Amino acid sequence: MCFCLLGAQIWQSSGVYPPVAQPSEIEEAQLEDLQLAVDEPYYSLRKGCILRWSIGKHPGSTYKIKMQESGSAVLLEQMVDGQWMQLARDRSSFEKTDESPIVLDAQTTRMDGTFSQKDAGYGTRLKAGCYRLVVCAEDESGSERMLTGVFVVD
Repeated sequence: MCFCLLGAQIWQSSGVYPPVAQPSEIEEAQLEDLQLAVDEPYYSLRKGCILRWSIGKHPGSTYKIKMQESGSAVLLEQMVDGQWMQLARDRSSFEKTDESPIVLDAQTTRMDGTFSQKDAGYGTRLKAGCYRLVVCAEDESGSERMLTGVFVVD
């Protein structure tokens, strides 16, 4: 029993928590034809929080999912004292990848993705609280819409 508790304490204290960077300026877009859904998080000792997410859209419209500087389609934010805050990334922890947008054409109705906290540069642990994934979608006219999916860490 003591070994299990000691192991849990070492695991908890050895994780890397992402620091809060700055207040978020992202406002959630309410779009009828494009929605972001986030599944319940699960955890890996090496990868931290892992989330499956999906974007559903109505056929007929076209969107581009814009890639962030990390080559990932998503950003991570935390609710702190009633305000969404951007979390800082360790930019040295991810490789430069293709930053071309992902096109959701008129026939596509769903896109699935997986978010790995460590691979996205956000450390390996999250404090208990409310978080959201943010995905930037651009419509045919070039207008950007920020899609958000909220999840809770206990």
